Amino acid sequence: MTTPTFSTFLLPLPEDRWPEVRRVAETFLRAHCAGPLEVMLGWAVMDHPEADEGSFQPRPTTLEALPAVMQDYLDHGFSFGEHDLFLIVEGDRPFSIQYCHEGDLHFASDDADLTESFRAALADIGVDLRAMRSPTPESSGQVS
Repeated sequence: MTTPTFSTFLLPLPEDRWPEVRRVAETFLRAHCAGPLEVMLGWAVMDHPEADEGSFQPRPTTLEALPAVMQDYLDHGFSFGEHDLFLIVEGDRPFSIQYCHEGDLHFASDDADLTESFRAALADIGVDLRAMRSPTPESSGQVS
């Protein structure tokens, strides 16, 4: 079974919304991160040292260290809505938050209560979180 994934709308999120969205996401992490935390750059800026190792390499971190990790990425050219950054929580209630290069934020979890809690937190700042649909063979041009 595929983990349900949700995305924020409007797409892309306006640039001035990212500080609020980031605040909500990090507050949610502090409230619900009950297991190990990893960060992972995706479509990264080329001048970050992690880009030399290739993107999509998980890096263990802690909630306490996360602000410094985020600042490091920002100092090396990371930009919300232009690059991918994943916050991955393992443990009993795993979930991930992805700051997406397409200008939206993704949330993935098998836990419906966590999903609803994140959806409600974003709704409080006027951001809608909707289920993403997998493309059907007809809409993707694939033949079944």
